[in-house]
Formats: sequence, structure tokens, C-alpha cells
Amino acid sequence: MTLPLIGHEQARTVLRGLRAHTLLFVGPPRVGRRLVARWYAQLLNCQQPERSPCGTCESCRLFAQSAHPDLRELSPVLETKTGRRSRRPQLRIGDLVRREDGPEVPLSTWLEARPRFNKRVGVIDGADALSEAAANAFLKFLEEPPSYAVVILIAPSVESVLPTLVSRSVPVRFGAVDAAIDLPEPHPAARLGRVGELLEAAAHPEAFSAQLSVVHSYLLALEKGLEEALERADALEKAWSEDARFDVAELLRARLGEWPRGPYAAGVAALERCEEALEAYAAPGVAVQVLTLELRDILRASRRL
Repeated sequence: MTLPLIGHEQARTVLRGLRAHTLLFVGPPRVGRRLVARWYAQLLNCQQPERSPCGTCESCRLFAQSAHPDLRELSPVLETKTGRRSRRPQLRIGDLVRREDGPEVPLSTWLEARPRFNKRVGVIDGADALSEAAANAFLKFLEEPPSYAVVILIAPSVESVLPTLVSRSVPVRFGAVDAAIDLPEPHPAARLGRVGELLEAAAHPEAFSAQLSVVHSYLLALEKGLEEALERADALEKAWSEDARFDVAELLRARLGEWPRGPYAAGVAALERCEEALEAYAAPGVAVQVLTLELRDILRASRRL
């Protein structure tokens, strides 16, 4: 399903006047930066660009079908070799430039081929995940790109990207989006202006409701027996690790907001420690079990006050 583009009028106005070969889209996650990148690729290849874009020409129809030959998107690998969600996604050198052992066509080689329409557009979502070696390997292409090639880097901030890439890019800034989207239940992403996450929830309402149910059941089990709490912890960890569409930690953080102020602050601190442990490659099951024990202790302490 193609997600609709909402907001970012100022960024789109800026993009209409740009003619740069490398752009750096910076802003909070899931506010629609990648959707704007697709819109810009469509604009560049539209056969009637004065209608920006027209939506009816052959190029625009291919974009609507998610089958355009002149758009290629790269993002960090989100799954480990065992099929679980990666805690530290990375982009590989072989995704960007050719290596002797790489059977796939890397992005630089793909961008050097002539476009079917006007421009070949390569989108690198997660440019902050590029290692120094991968970025340096791609620099030679960025220094002398073909006239018909455009590269869009997407990252949280200018500071999160290696300076060598920033120096060859034109930054375009994005902010949160105020969007009213009907959902079966309130989503914390609405408060954060993360329209991409809201659209994902609207596109997959059953999956979103299922994740909310996992979080709700987990919090209820904290006040029950230890065995049941740990069983719910296993279900939470599975949802957290296996579904990249929804930020389970943010859903949990929002539900903790229903606790009184003191327990809420302590609970959020415990959740942050769990997230840090996961980012440091702690065993996910153990990290969530430790979180569960800490949250149970917080609840018991609050009853004694």
C-alpha cells in the first residue's frame, strides 16, 4: 500500500527550486521524510512537471504502482540473520559500491545507468547508519555524479552524518506534522507529530490494535503473579523485536503516562535503561525481564507510600 503524503509544504516549496545532485533530509524519525523523497523523485520525472507532479503521465502512474524504474531506495538491514529485528541496523559497503564478492548491483552502478525518464534517484534512508568505510567508498561517486543522478540522504540531523557527506549535500529540514488520522485507539505518535507511524497504523489497524493489546496485557500482568508477568514479558519482547512497523517502546511509554507522577518517572527511567541495554546488544528476553522486575518493584513501592 502506498502511503499518502501529508504536510511538509515548506520543504516541498524549497525542493521545487533546488537543482542539487545530493540532498540531505534531516528531521525526527517517521515524520514523512521518505514520503517526501518519493514525491520529489516523482516531481523530477513527471512528464508535465508544471502540475507538480501531474499524477497522470506514464512516469507518475509507475510511481503510483510503486514500480518506477528510476527510483531506488536503500535502508539499513532491519533483521538479523536469525530473522529477528536488528538493534543496530547498518548499511553495507556492497549496497553502495561494487565489491568483488557482491552479486547485486550497488547503488552507485545503478545511478550511473541512463534513466528511462528524466532522473535516476537513489534514496538512502538511515544515512546516519553509514560506517566511515561505507561513506568514504561512496564519496567518489558523490564528487562526480552523472548529470541525471540525484542522491537523497535521510538522517535525524546534520550532526549524525559524517562531515564528508554533509559537505557534499544540501540540507533540507523537516519537522513534526500535525495530522488528524482516524485510528481505532489513540496513538502516541500523534503527540510527537510522527505522521509516518500514524499512517502505518491506519494502513494496518488490526496489527496496530494487536500491539496495543500486547502492551495493555503486559501492564495489567505486572500487578499479578510473577509467572504471569514474565509470560506477558515474553509476548512484549516478541512484539518489540519482530515488528518494525510500530514503536512498541513508545506505546509502552505512553501507557506508563497513566501512572501517577512518581511511579511514571521511575517507570520511564527503567524503560530507558532497557532500551540502552538492547542497543548494547543485551539478550532481548533478559532485558525485558529485568524491565518487568523493575516495574513490579516500582508498583509495589508506590502502594506502600
